[in-house]
Amino acid sequence: MIRNYLLSALRNFWRNKFITTINLVGMAIGFGMFLTILTVIRLDAGFDRFHEDIDKMYVLNIRLNMNNSDYTSERTGGVYSKVFKELYPEIESSCRVSQAREFELGIPVKEADADVPLKYLDEAQVIMVDSNFFSFFTFPLLEGDPEEVFKARDQIVITESLAEKFFGEENAMGRQIKIGEGGYFTVVAIAADPPVVSTYQFKALLGFHVMEELGYPINEYGGTMYFNNFKLAAGTDLVRLNASINAHVEEHLEEDFESYFFLDRLDRIHLHGESQGWIGYMLNVIMIVVILLIACINFINLSTARSSMRLKEIAIRKNAGANRRQLVTQFMSESYILLLLALYLGFFIAEMATNAFRFVELYQEEVNRDLGFWLQIAGIYLLTGLLAGLYPALKISSYQPLAFFSGKGIQKPRSGGRSRRVLIVLQFAFSIIFITVSIFMIRQFTHMREADLGFNREDVLYIRTKGRVWDRYQVIKEELEQLAFVEGVSSASEIPVQVNFGEIDWGERDGEHNKIARVIRTNADFLSTFEIDLLEGDYFSEERDTLNYSYVVVNRSLVDYMEWEDPVGREMYIWGHERIILGITEDIKFYPMQL
Repeated sequence: MIRNYLLSALRNFWRNKFITTINLVGMAIGFGMFLTILTVIRLDAGFDRFHEDIDKMYVLNIRLNMNNSDYTSERTGGVYSKVFKELYPEIESSCRVSQAREFELGIPVKEADADVPLKYLDEAQVIMVDSNFFSFFTFPLLEGDPEEVFKARDQIVITESLAEKFFGEENAMGRQIKIGEGGYFTVVAIAADPPVVSTYQFKALLGFHVMEELGYPINEYGGTMYFNNFKLAAGTDLVRLNASINAHVEEHLEEDFESYFFLDRLDRIHLHGESQGWIGYMLNVIMIVVILLIACINFINLSTARSSMRLKEIAIRKNAGANRRQLVTQFMSESYILLLLALYLGFFIAEMATNAFRFVELYQEEVNRDLGFWLQIAGIYLLTGLLAGLYPALKISSYQPLAFFSGKGIQKPRSGGRSRRVLIVLQFAFSIIFITVSIFMIRQFTHMREADLGFNREDVLYIRTKGRVWDRYQVIKEELEQLAFVEGVSSASEIPVQVNFGEIDWGERDGEHNKIARVIRTNADFLSTFEIDLLEGDYFSEERDTLNYSYVVVNRSLVDYMEWEDPVGREMYIWGHERIILGITEDIKFYPMQL
């Protein structure tokens, strides 16, 4: 029976080559687009799911009300991990992780008749973590004992790729690495490279105490520098725990702005955290549903349109004793065979798409090769076959053979034309939805690319500098300014679209008035380089003492928030240090930007 269905399907495909080809290509393109976007969706939805205890892992978040809009960050002060572990028995363990920082790395190289020089190899992402990092998270160590790392100040853990890059085939264990100006560290373990679906990315890890040695506060309630991770016991009342956390914070954190602390699952951070990735995620979900529906409706219309070519076949088979169930089975089999070929071609199209969009290709191996992916594809294949094949099969098998053999021809059901019109309208509607979503995404990207940010971003090149390069900044700056095509050179702690937060106070030192604001540390050439308008007062100059951060320049929005009529010359405090307001600039826009 199956062999007969297969042979019948192949004969029918060959007999109607043109329509079959159109149907096949249409579904293949639909499947190809579906598979490409599904890869990205599975990537986004699968972040951090590789951790063994992911269902118990939570990150402390803070929601701030800034300029009448809410801002959520998964980075908070450094004190919460230790304090909450002691206060709340439902917290089984905790672990702090710093933001990833770029450090210049060097290794000592032995040469004959010479001192041991440093060979600087690269800048790498380094994070500072608590000593229980490898027992808290599922980042396997290839060499070394996870219970013994970071017991001493001078210990470092590097990834397999960094070990291979620095030491080749030599054993990296016990070797020394110089981290910027932080001295030498001994390699005590080799970790597997973190998956691309990990929130925490790193090439090397240092103990959390290094943050304090670098001058950063690690035991304060304020600030947004650290990820405070917690494992909660089963059955924990999260609502009650969050309420207790906020009550505790209110007693210790003096603030004039609205804030709310809450624990959220680690695997939600990628989509629902600071980056707001859920917007793109939902757009992708809508797009793949619409794409698949359009392809299915197109398949249905073409299948029913060619039904008139098979009237004689249907009449003969029914008179030979075939019942409707057998005909439906045959036509459904043909649909599934054609869809299987389309799915195979769709994988080929998806592979070409991943080569064109390398950001998808990076995730292909991790996202597309697990059992869950193939189960999803099997489910989509069966569902698509049901959606696209059932209606044509029922419609074609409903024709009656008596009229055909009486010479009157087969009378098609009156509802057939109406059904096709409905399907065409649906296809048109879904096409409009797809076009609308595409236009929205294009407009969003265009807006982000062309919006007036309040500063000049055209023909501006930025280079990250660390270590020896930064030490020679003035020399490099003077050399660059000699070039005819260079109009200006400046330095800053961050570029304008990616700025960190700092706590600022004004008035009394006790924090009577305070606010979380974005802070850039820069020099005298910053305004002229980015063409930011100075509205009032003055700006930094080489003659003015800026090395000790005695002065600060604020923007118009901050002045409006402080409600100062004449702020120039007044005092304010950033990170607890006194500053004098030197001038006021026009506002600039920060990431993210939505329409």
